Amino acid sequence: MISGGLPIIESLGFLGKEGKFSLERMNAMEQVEKDVVEGSFLSEALKKHVSIFPKWHIVYIHAASGRWMKTSRFEEDELIEEMEW
Repeated sequence: MISGGLPIIESLGFLGKEGKFSLERMNAMEQVEKDVVEGSFLSEALKKHVSIFPKWHIVYIHAASGRWMKTSRFEEDELIEEMEW
């Protein structure tokens, strides 16, 4: 969706409302959308739902945001430790 030009907030909204997910996942997506709209980083919003979204997804999103200079997948353990879970 994003590579197709759809903004991240609209993508999150679409997934939260139209995705074929469990009610728990749909509620989490709606909360993530709300948090991002209110100014949270996507990784921070996802981190609140670590039981739904795999930690490694959150770590890579966090790294891709440019907030870390470390991007090597060999440093993933360090990246996970640096995030305040």
